Amino acid sequence: MKKIITTTILFCCVAFYINAQFLIEPEPAPKINFSFSPHYISTLPNGVRPLKQSALANPSLISDVVEGFPVNWIGKYLEMEISTISNGKLIKCSSTDDHLNEKQKNLLKSLQIGDDFMVDVTYNYINTTSQKMERGYVNTTLTIVPEKEAEYYGDQKLIDNYITTTCLKKLTTIKANVLSKNRAEIIFTVNEKGNVVKAYINKSSHDAEIDALFLKAISEMPSWKPAENNKGEKITQNFKFFFGNFAGGC
Repeated sequence: MKKIITTTILFCCVAFYINAQFLIEPEPAPKINFSFSPHYISTLPNGVRPLKQSALANPSLISDVVEGFPVNWIGKYLEMEISTISNGKLIKCSSTDDHLNEKQKNLLKSLQIGDDFMVDVTYNYINTTSQKMERGYVNTTLTIVPEKEAEYYGDQKLIDNYITTTCLKKLTTIKANVLSKNRAEIIFTVNEKGNVVKAYINKSSHDAEIDALFLKAISEMPSWKPAENNKGEKITQNFKFFFGNFAGGC
């Protein structure tokens, strides 16, 4: 009799354990983010503000070049300087108001895609609280970018599906957990033919297998529509591909 009771209890325990396994909800897969963006490298401080080359075709005022330039803040211009680095040398051209002189216009027209330049303005303005004249400064760094950015053929859903199929679905749960705690970055170039070339890991996910998986997918991407300059000529353009944890912004 004791043997039958013991067997029955053991059977019930095993049955309860098996049922419990099905009642436990599986741990949700960690969210892996990814995005593409143009990659601009500035040789001047204060970051990068993109500017199309067509904006430099025939400017007269600095506000023609710098969109949203705060003309209403300025009571009197003291100096308006435009500078750039060419062949390792700093080149500067100055004027005493918001009108571009010939040297400044020629400097701007000489800039090519990928070049950057800085606008430094020193001015006087009236402090609305003290009603006294004070000195102010405006510093802006701009980079010349393609007239038409390179783009992936098809809509966003198509590129999302490509990354999901070639990368995300191949990650094990363990690898996905690793990537969900890190943010990695790949830099690559879309050449004049629309091919992805020169892809490399710029920031690692801290897992060599994950890095290799995403790098292979980016390197073997289908062709893009190449970038164009203001003459309609096909040109190269660099991009960044971010993947992993985007906490804190892109």
